[in-house]
Amino acid sequence: MKKTLIIAAAVIGLVSCSKEKKLESRLDNQEWNIDQLKTEVYIGGVLQTGQVCTKENAGSFKLDKGGDGSASWEECGITRDYTITS
Repeated sequence: MKKTLIIAAAVIGLVSCSKEKKLESRLDNQEWNIDQLKTEVYIGGVLQTGQVCTKENAGSFKLDKGGDGSASWEECGITRDYTITS
């Protein structure tokens, strides 16, 4: 019984580690497109008429190994560029 519990704990530990590595490999040196971006402006909790912008294929995010990267998108006719640091 004790052996079974130890083996089960080891298997769970190995599965957890492999999932983290898979996720990490999907994050490093990858670029994601922003399919749609919707911006709404609220003042005092009230949506401002004419202050809603929707953009298809608005931009992208890119992360390099180590968590640094860049982001660029268009929001209500304004292009925004950012540097991401870990």
